[in-house]
Amino acid sequence: MPPSDNTGRSDQTISAVVPPVLAVCGVKNSGKTTLIEALLPLLIGEKLKVAVVKHDGHDFRPDVPGADSRRFLEAGAYGAAVYSPRRYMVTARWDAGAVYPDISQILAHFREADLVVLEGGKNSPLPKLEVVRAGVSAAPVSLPPARVAVVTDLPARDAWAPVLDLDDPPSVLRFILRWRLDSQPRAPGKERG
Repeated sequence: MPPSDNTGRSDQTISAVVPPVLAVCGVKNSGKTTLIEALLPLLIGEKLKVAVVKHDGHDFRPDVPGADSRRFLEAGAYGAAVYSPRRYMVTARWDAGAVYPDISQILAHFREADLVVLEGGKNSPLPKLEVVRAGVSAAPVSLPPARVAVVTDLPARDAWAPVLDLDDPPSVLRFILRWRLDSQPRAPGKERG
C-alpha cells in the first residue's frame, strides 16, 4: 500500500486546481516555516498574490479560547465561520471516515491567488521544494518526480539536482518564478518568452 499522500486526491484533481500549488516540505524543524516567511515578502514584491496552507499532521485548536466561533465548534457544530469586511476564517470538521481529506476544498478558498504554498505534503503528488538542513536531516525524504528542487545548507549532491541554497532566499525566489512560468498551461501555438 502506498504511503498516504496527505491530500486525499489524485494527481489529476490537484493539477486541475488553479493557481499553481507548490509544497514546501521537509522533516520536522528543517526550516520550512522560516523559508516560507523569507520568501513571502520577495514573492509579494514580485506583485504576486500568495496564499499559504499549513498541513498539521496531528490536529489543532481553531480560534482562541472563548471566541464565539470556537464555542460553536465546542458545542458540536460541524463548522463555523467568522467574517468581516476585510477577512474571513472557516473551520469545518472533515468527514469522520476520511483517511485524509480532500485538499481541493481548502484550495478552493484561494482561487484568486497567483500561487499557493503548501507547508508540508512530502508524500503528496504536488510539486515540491524539500528543505534539508544540516543537523536536522541528511537527505531528502520525499520521492521524485514531484520534488522539483532541494533547498539545503549541505554540500550539493548530484542525485538531489537541482539544489538551491537555503541561505539565499532570492535564488530560491528566482527558481520559483521560473517554475511558476514553466508550470502554467500554454495556449496552442504560444511559446513562453
